[in-house]
Amino acid sequence: MSRMLLRRALSVAALIAWGSSVRAQGGYGGLDSIHASSIQSNTKTGDFTIPSPFTASRQDLTISGDRASGNATSKFVTVDGHVVVHFMRSVSLAGEAAGSEKGPSTLTCDYLEIDAQNRHYHATGNVHYVQGGRSMTAGVADFDEASRHMRLEGNVAVAGAGKSGVASGFDSLKTATISSNSTAGDFTIPGRFQATRRGVDISGDRALGNTRRNQVSVIGHVVVKVMDRSGILTCDRMVVDGAHHMYHAIGHVRYTEPSRELVADKADMNEAKHMLHMEGNVRVSDTGKKKR
Repeated sequence: MSRMLLRRALSVAALIAWGSSVRAQGGYGGLDSIHASSIQSNTKTGDFTIPSPFTASRQDLTISGDRASGNATSKFVTVDGHVVVHFMRSVSLAGEAAGSEKGPSTLTCDYLEIDAQNRHYHATGNVHYVQGGRSMTAGVADFDEASRHMRLEGNVAVAGAGKSGVASGFDSLKTATISSNSTAGDFTIPGRFQATRRGVDISGDRALGNTRRNQVSVIGHVVVKVMDRSGILTCDRMVVDGAHHMYHAIGHVRYTEPSRELVADKADMNEAKHMLHMEGNVRVSDTGKKKR
């Protein structure tokens, strides 16, 4: 008998000996430890099944679920039902504002696939992630632990509290898909989205930015609604400079209020000072719609 088979046989014998409280230590299916009422294992194929609720650990995280199955050789594990993953160290699943707080976080979902060898996690069904004042929901989440890349899909909703914010300082964000890299700080929103920031609603066809620079570029059919002034600004492209509270609008810029309309080639809006500066073929017209 080879050393590997002998080690597996001894491991299984130890599991059986534990009876109603099984503990597997020393690396099993890519998990450092497993605590369950029973584990069924095949020493020849490496396949194993955990038929009832369990807890497990791997590096800087803990995992629990209703049941699981996997292979000790390929280090691929699937967890099904009430999945909870606690990340002990900082993990960014969506772009957050520069300087925002980080710390332990929790991911819950219906189903989780763990490729321990490649350090990849695939979560599906009612995905919910919470870290500090930030939270996120999606239908599907893919996280690559090595590259720190995250992709969220399906009714993605991200919300931040206070100054922490998400995605370059947005207070909230809704879209179909968002990809981010917590190491570089880059994020991409490839489709239509809606976001809020300090009393301003922003939407566009797509966006990309960097959380470390606190900047995002919005491209295509950009609409910005300023709540306290009942103003609406539309343009072809906009750069949001969160660090300096500036909005730079470019191309077919139009700003409309109940009583007037301004048109220009480009415009700069200062969020802090509530000032709007327009340049290039500026035209001002009275809409005749006075406030009552």
